[in-house]
Amino acid sequence: MKESLFPAKVLLFGEYGILKNSSGLSIPHEIYKGTLKIHSKFNKNILCSNYEIKKFYNFLSILEKKNKFQQN
Repeated sequence: MKESLFPAKVLLFGEYGILKNSSGLSIPHEIYKGTLKIHSKFNKNILCSNYEIKKFYNFLSILEKKNKFQQN
């Protein structure tokens, strides 16, 4: 699979507005780029990173249950 670089995006009008189904504008920013990499072998750094992401997800799940968005 060919490795592709994806440009960063500048998000105008804020992410909260988009969460509330408002319009937004995203502009590619060519200075910063990223790529998606999938490792076939796990090492300590990858496992630690995955663990931190899982902890953050659990925190957001608890927070979401406490503070539901008001839907109109």
